[in-house]
Amino acid sequence: MGKVSTYPTIAGQHHTTHEPGGEDVVAGVAPGAHEATHVQGGADDIDAVLDARALGLTAQGEIVFHAAAANTLATLAVGAAGEALLSGGAAADVSWGAPAPAAHVLATTGPHSAPLPLIDLEVGVQGEVIHRGAADWEALAVGAAGEVLTSGGAGVDVSWAGAAADTRTSTIVVAASNSLDPTLAPAAYRCSGANDNVEINAALVAAAAVNGSVMLLEGDYNTVLTLSVAVNVSLKGVGWGAVINFNAGGNAVTIAGDNVKLRDFKVVIVAGAGAGGSRPNAVYATARTNVEITKLWLYGDQTEADDGTNARQVGILFGINMAYSKILACTIQNFERHGIYLNGTTGNEHTYIEIAGNICYSNLDDGIGMDYALHSTVTGNTCQGNTTNGIVLLNSDNSTVTGNTCQGNTEDGIALYSMSDNTVSGNTCQGNDNGIYLTSSSNNAVTGNTCQGNTANGIYVYASFNNTVTGISCNENVQHGIFVDRSNYCTIVGNTCIANDSGNTNTYDGICIEDDSDYTLVMGNTCNDNDRWGISIGIAADDCVGNWVKDNHLRGNTSGPFSDQGTDTKLATLQADFVHAVGGAFVDPVINTSPGGIDLDADGEIAMCHIKLPPELQLVVRIQIWAYSNVIEAVNNMLLQFNIHGATSSELWNTHSIDVADHPSEETGGIVVGDVIHWIIDATDDADVAALAACDKLEILAVGEGASAPDIATDALFGVALIEYV
Repeated sequence: MGKVSTYPTIAGQHHTTHEPGGEDVVAGVAPGAHEATHVQGGADDIDAVLDARALGLTAQGEIVFHAAAANTLATLAVGAAGEALLSGGAAADVSWGAPAPAAHVLATTGPHSAPLPLIDLEVGVQGEVIHRGAADWEALAVGAAGEVLTSGGAGVDVSWAGAAADTRTSTIVVAASNSLDPTLAPAAYRCSGANDNVEINAALVAAAAVNGSVMLLEGDYNTVLTLSVAVNVSLKGVGWGAVINFNAGGNAVTIAGDNVKLRDFKVVIVAGAGAGGSRPNAVYATARTNVEITKLWLYGDQTEADDGTNARQVGILFGINMAYSKILACTIQNFERHGIYLNGTTGNEHTYIEIAGNICYSNLDDGIGMDYALHSTVTGNTCQGNTTNGIVLLNSDNSTVTGNTCQGNTEDGIALYSMSDNTVSGNTCQGNDNGIYLTSSSNNAVTGNTCQGNTANGIYVYASFNNTVTGISCNENVQHGIFVDRSNYCTIVGNTCIANDSGNTNTYDGICIEDDSDYTLVMGNTCNDNDRWGISIGIAADDCVGNWVKDNHLRGNTSGPFSDQGTDTKLATLQADFVHAVGGAFVDPVINTSPGGIDLDADGEIAMCHIKLPPELQLVVRIQIWAYSNVIEAVNNMLLQFNIHGATSSELWNTHSIDVADHPSEETGGIVVGDVIHWIIDATDDADVAALAACDKLEILAVGEGASAPDIATDALFGVALIEYV
């Protein structure tokens, strides 16, 4: 403060003049001086002329104010930049200080009876919060970054607290209207029992934000729009007590992204759901990867007419391009179409799909169907009572069907259409039409299955090539145990076919190769007690060529062990050389010039050999005699007589006596000197051919015949006899 001077009071007003040089002078003394007028009337009346020089105002920005003492003035030094002149109240000096905030007004119901000036709260920092305290308004200091304002409840102040954990990464619980304790779910996810898809989809959206999951509590969820499960989200229930009742067209659940998991709930298609042309599926996905569907119970509706498409009315439908996905341990029943169906197309194939441990029954089409699914597995499923097939694979290669049970399906237990390089193994197919059916399929392995009691065939291979059927038990089927029809280059090895043609119609066999089926190997099978043949080749009108039948066990079959009406069927053989001549002469060969043998060129001349049949023999099928022609015959056959006797230990030498006269050679015309020619007889020529038995000793006589027009007399060098047998 500067100098203080006292002056006599001047009534009305006084003047002080500050000269430019900084000296105070009395008004009127210095021309051009500034004036300051103080109007009389306050407590600080000045009654005398001031001596301005005494104040000593020397710095720009100093001010004069009335001091505490009567009739005195004081100077206030310059304040800091931005400071405000603050009143000290009655009987106190003014001073410089921080400016007060703008005087906003806040209404209050507290002890204030008038609006409260906020300057009293000293809210001076960005981010501070005004709140009602216990008795008055208060300012809450700024919280730490990331903290949230938290209510303390009634009678407790709000406060800053650490951010709560993001519960969206945990399971979001959804409650049904009839859940035991709906309060286990947040209020937003408690369903009302109508349009419950709203709450469930809201939960699924929340879960999708953080790759979370949604849990359905027990109860009924009534939905009319699809539940859409996005990428990386799981929808699961507490078990089959969590029931989604879907009453609309489309799909009850749509998998809308990769890495989705569905688990442990039930879906019911409400009777009549979906108008014609929009009949619903329970679960639908297309063009997704790494999907897992586990332990669902899906119950369809058969009250409406079939929509006529595989794209609807299915328990689980995969559209196209699904990959690395699994359908596990689900129960799927009562759908108008398939239980499970993979509906791929050319260029949009499914790959690496696993279908395992499911139960598919009472569906009006297939239990499980796969179309254009590659490198996939169908394992350990039970498909029962479906109107078409238990399991059907179409246009699906390099897949495996293993360990399934297919029982009581109207058509086939397992069917392969246009398939290649697949394995069908270890399955049980019982009470179907065909146990296992292959058509237009190649290079498949059907191994180790049980096909029993089917209403048609145990195994039916139709119009297929290079397939292997091995290690299968095909017993007590109404038709054939194994039926190969119009199929070439198959391998039928090591199977058991017992008591087929179970209706005793004498129409069907243990194994039947029929209708232009060529070059098939039938070996090491057991075909016993069937009501026609153990094995038959070419029993229909169409020819079967070059099939090979060897080392099979054929006992107790009604018509006999084996029937061969094919061409050039390969059987087990025994060979005996003609070494004795009666009337004929042995002709020695000339090296590189002419063959040798026993020359029969007159009626009654004989070439003879002996042979003992092996103990494993079950049936002599054919007896052949081979020779070299001595003559030329351009048009007709050469005749020969067979005279064969057979008997076993302690039987007369001619117990079985075969006598076939005037039998023509297999070669008709075009015969020249030195040509190989042969004759064949079987049970159609003499029934005793089939009566020959294991361990019989045979005496085989080739006897010359005279000419019988148009065929020529015997004239050949005889070498060997062959016994073809099974």
